[in-house]
Amino acid sequence: MSNNTEDRRSAEKKNNLQNLRQTWAKNDIEMSAERSRKKLERLIDEEHFEENLKHEAKIREKEREELRSRKKGKKSSSVDVGQGGDAAVYQAKASLGKKKGTKRRRENFINRTVRLGKELSAAGKSFKDRPYVTDEQEKRVYWKVILDAWGPLVMAADNIKETFWDFICKVGRDTWDIIIFLVNLVRLAAYYMAVAFDWVSDKIWDLIFLMDQNKRKLFMTFSSVVAATAMTLIIISSVSAYEYSYYGKKLGTAKSKQEVYRTIEVLGDKLSEVTGANINLDVRRDIQFNRIFGFQLDVDSSDTILNTLTYMKDLQATGYAIKINGTTAVILESEDVAKSVIATFREDYAGDRTGVEYNSISFLETVTIDPAPVLLGDIWNAGDALRYLETGSVQALEEGQEASALIHIHSVETATYEEDVPFDNEYIENSSLYTDEINLVSAGVPGKEHVVAEIVRENGQELSRTIISSTRISNPINAVYYQGTKPIPQTRGTGYFIFPLDSTTQWFQSAYFGEYYGVAGVAERHGGNDYACPEGSHVYASDGGTVTFAGYASGYGFMVQIDHGGLYETIYAHCNELFVHSGDEVYQGQHIANSGNTGISTGAHLHFEVRYKGYPIDPDSVLY
Repeated sequence: MSNNTEDRRSAEKKNNLQNLRQTWAKNDIEMSAERSRKKLERLIDEEHFEENLKHEAKIREKEREELRSRKKGKKSSSVDVGQGGDAAVYQAKASLGKKKGTKRRRENFINRTVRLGKELSAAGKSFKDRPYVTDEQEKRVYWKVILDAWGPLVMAADNIKETFWDFICKVGRDTWDIIIFLVNLVRLAAYYMAVAFDWVSDKIWDLIFLMDQNKRKLFMTFSSVVAATAMTLIIISSVSAYEYSYYGKKLGTAKSKQEVYRTIEVLGDKLSEVTGANINLDVRRDIQFNRIFGFQLDVDSSDTILNTLTYMKDLQATGYAIKINGTTAVILESEDVAKSVIATFREDYAGDRTGVEYNSISFLETVTIDPAPVLLGDIWNAGDALRYLETGSVQALEEGQEASALIHIHSVETATYEEDVPFDNEYIENSSLYTDEINLVSAGVPGKEHVVAEIVRENGQELSRTIISSTRISNPINAVYYQGTKPIPQTRGTGYFIFPLDSTTQWFQSAYFGEYYGVAGVAERHGGNDYACPEGSHVYASDGGTVTFAGYASGYGFMVQIDHGGLYETIYAHCNELFVHSGDEVYQGQHIANSGNTGISTGAHLHFEVRYKGYPIDPDSVLY
C-alpha cells in the first residue's frame, strides 16, 4: 500500500515538474517573441520616421498657405510665412519627438554577430539554471536568438534558395517546351516536304506522258531552235570581233574576250616570274574592249596576243623605290632586290676587311625602301641602279670624270695593320765605276711596325687617321750602293770596241756571224753574234757615240742602235729593258740595256751586230 502511494506521489511530482518546465519554456518563448516583435516595430518606426516627418511638414505647409491667403496684402507676410514654416517643421518634429528619441542606428554585420554571441552565451547560462528544459526547447530558443540577430541574412539565404529553385524549374520547363516545339517543327517540315515531293512527282509523270505523246513534234521543234540559234551565233561570230586596248592604247583585235582573258591569266604569272616585278595586270580594270563588225576581219592569234602584251613597257606594276631623303632615286622590281642593292653599296664602301673592326656605320642621308606603282619599262636594272647610286651616272665614268654619289656612308673603324718603316741608302765610292754609274751592292729591307689606328671614311675615302698605338716589329736594313768615281770618258767613238757584256756574266756564243738560219721559213745570213746569257744581264756600249734608235723593232725586239762616227754602228737586240733614248750621247762601257728574249728569239740572249758603211761585218774583227 505504501509502495503504491510512493509511486503515485512520484508520478504526480514528475508530472508537475514536466508541466512546470513546459510553462517556463512557453513563457520564455513568448518573451523572446515579444522582444522580437518590439524590435521589428522599432525598425519599422525608424524606416517610416522620415516619411512621417515629411508628411507632417506637408500638413504644416498647407496650414501656412491657408494663413497666407487670409493675410494677403500685408507687407510682413513673407516673414510670418517663414516663421510659420519653421514652426510647422518644429511642431512636426515635436509630435514625433518620442519616436525620434528612441531611434537607433541600423546594426551592421559585426554588431549583429557580437550580439548573437552574447545572447547565445546568456541563453546557455539560463539553461544551466533550468535543468527541466528539454533539448527540443533549447534548439527552439537558440534558433529564435539566431533569427533575432541574423534574421535578414537567414531570410536572404532562404530567398536565394527559393529563387534558384524557381529558376531551375523554369529553365527545365522552358527547355522541355523548346524541345517539343523543335520536334513539332521537324514533323511539320517533313510532312510538307512529302506533300511537295508527291506534287512534283505527279507533275513530272504528267510531263513525261505529254512528251511521250508528242515526242516527234517536240524533237522537231527543239532541233529547229538549236539549229537556228547555232546559225545565228556562227553568223555573228564570223562578222564580229573585239578590239582590245590598254588604257586607251590600241593593242590589237581578238576573236573573243575569253581569248584575251586566258592569255592575261597566263601572262601575269609569267611576267612576274621573268621580270621579278609584281605585275598588276587586271583584265577587267586595265583592258578595254570595243566590239566591231565586218567581213574578213584580221584577228590576232593567241601567240600574237601573248607577244603583244609581253613586250609592253607601259604595263602597270608594283615596284620598290629607294628613296633618299624622301625623294625617289631608283625603282627596282622587288623589295629583296632593292635591299640587295643597298647591301652591295654598303659592302663596297664598308665591307668586311681583314684587321678592320667597325665602330659605327651610318648613312648621312635618310634611305628608305617603299612600294610604289610604276610602269614596267621604268623599273631599273640592279647593276645600273647601283652604279647610279655610287656615281650619279648610269653610264661608266670616263677618264677624268668625277663621281657624284647619291648616298654617302660614314664609317669609323679601328684598323690593325703592319706598316713598312722606310730604309735609307748608303753609298760607297768605287773607283772602277764611272761617276754616273751606281751599282747595287745589297738591297735594302724595310722595317715593320704593328699599328692600331682609328680611321674615318666617307664612301671608302679616308677623311682622317688617328694612330692609337704603334709597336716596332723589326728595324729597317739600309740599301748599299757603289758610287762610281772614275771620270766619264768621251762620248765620241775611239775606233776600237769592247765586249758588250760584263766580265762576271756567264755566257756562251750560240750563233756566229755569217751563218745561215731559217726565219719564217726563209734562209737568211746571220748579221752578228748571239751571246746566250741570263735574262736581265747588263749590256754595255761597245764604244762611245750617239744613240740613233732605242725602242721596239719587229724581229729584233727591244734594241739600241749607236752611231760611233767613222762609218761604224753597233746594234744590241732582243733586250727586255732600255736605259737610253734616241739622241742620247753615250760613252764606251755605259750601261744601256738589259738582255732579254723579245722579238723573234728562241731564248734569252744578246744579238750584237757591228756595221760598217751600213753593212754588217764580223764583230770579232773589231773587238779587243
